[in-house]
Amino acid sequence: MTDGRSPSRRGFLCAVGATALSGAIISRRGDDGIEADYRTVVDVVEEGADPSGEESVSPVVDSLLADDTLLRFPEGRYYMDEQVRHTGFETVGLVGDDGATFVPAPVTDYEGPTYRLFRLGVRDDPGRDLHVENFEIDQRAESTGIRAFEASVADGLVVRDVDVAGYHDSGTFGPGLFRITDSSGSGLVERFHAPSGAASSDTVSTDLWRGPTGILGNLNHGTLRFKDCVLGPYPDNGLYASEGTGTIVVDGGTFANSGAGSVRLGAGTCIVDGATVVVDDYAEHFPRQQGIRIDEADDAQIRNTTVEMTASTGRAISLHDVTSAWISNVGVTMGPKPAPAIIVGPETGSTDIVNSSVTIDADANALRLLGDDPGRVVVEGCRIDGDAIGETFRHAVRAERDRCEFRQVEIDQFNGTRRCALGLLGADYTVYDCTFRTTGPPLMVYGSDVWVESTYADALEAADAMYLDADADSIRVKDCEILDGIEDDGATNLLVTGT
Repeated sequence: MTDGRSPSRRGFLCAVGATALSGAIISRRGDDGIEADYRTVVDVVEEGADPSGEESVSPVVDSLLADDTLLRFPEGRYYMDEQVRHTGFETVGLVGDDGATFVPAPVTDYEGPTYRLFRLGVRDDPGRDLHVENFEIDQRAESTGIRAFEASVADGLVVRDVDVAGYHDSGTFGPGLFRITDSSGSGLVERFHAPSGAASSDTVSTDLWRGPTGILGNLNHGTLRFKDCVLGPYPDNGLYASEGTGTIVVDGGTFANSGAGSVRLGAGTCIVDGATVVVDDYAEHFPRQQGIRIDEADDAQIRNTTVEMTASTGRAISLHDVTSAWISNVGVTMGPKPAPAIIVGPETGSTDIVNSSVTIDADANALRLLGDDPGRVVVEGCRIDGDAIGETFRHAVRAERDRCEFRQVEIDQFNGTRRCALGLLGADYTVYDCTFRTTGPPLMVYGSDVWVESTYADALEAADAMYLDADADSIRVKDCEILDGIEDDGATNLLVTGT
């Protein structure tokens, strides 16, 4: 649902559809089988909770929470004006019937810093087996943006079908924080929707640096899956899960227009699979919005994902301090603002980028590979196109690190006069079965130990389709079609055969 206080979200509406933004609860599964998992099932209205939204239900709910107990919330509006905190529990559930809605009081009614509806478990006293399902959080009234659920659970976390309606304008914590504290534990956060985002510190008083984050998953040590969630635009990060040793999985979902990163991860293993990431609305408070950012992870995998960056000067995908990375079946679209599409940082190790595409219109690198020799990079079965002109950043792919392979890569960039396909600045490169068509020389070699085989290169504007710098050394070109020839500026040990 929108209101007069929320910023423009035109592009995001296109991405997620009006249904997600309406804040309306969709029809849920009519499954009462969950009750069999609990010794005690309590109807909170029968126990005195007011479903009319007139009186606070916080004291009643707090008194009813107990081990092996499921609290059922019939359809109604449940006003809450203080945090419900419960730690060290075993087997607790909160499940709403369709239309069950929590209505936060203005945050000025809460005793800071307890700006939460529920805090269920803490890191040093987590719960176990927590099930939360089927609630709307109505924060459409002024200054009612709040953290709806915070859960620290050793194992057995399920949070499903939570819809946050309204723009978070209070400057307090974002709507969710979830973590698994046990290395063998697991948890699922499914269909947590908070699409309207939050106000930044530029527009609202807050103790937070930039403003709220949508969902936090920090200090997670088990396996935590976020499935089909919808977030954005948040002034800090959309989904932010870092500083843990466990596994974070982002399974589907749409993440849009957040500040530092719409999806920002750092853990033992980080997986993004089937997600849609959109930055199509410029954030004045944070112009370098990034799509997917993964830092300090042992293993990073990005699969079957779309990243659309039509309004940002930030990167679509950045990998920093990652031991190994895999990017496959990923489509990236970069708009007119100059920004590299995919960055492999200097401390990131072995990386594979396969069966993926980048459309880039701005004057920037589609793919930039940094570092000296932290690990090999393989780029295979990929395509790069778009209207980049190459006036400032000439190369569609700029390889500054050693040991890179390019196999069956197609690059078509025909705008301007200086755009080049591939710049090789390090050592130990293989270019095999590639097709390059650009306005400038498609192949530019500044480094050494370069093998180019079975490759087609066509310069539409430049005199030659391959350029060799004076510092280039040990270049082998075999069975290639290099239209208009090779410009050799003094390279050493050049061997051309079958071309």
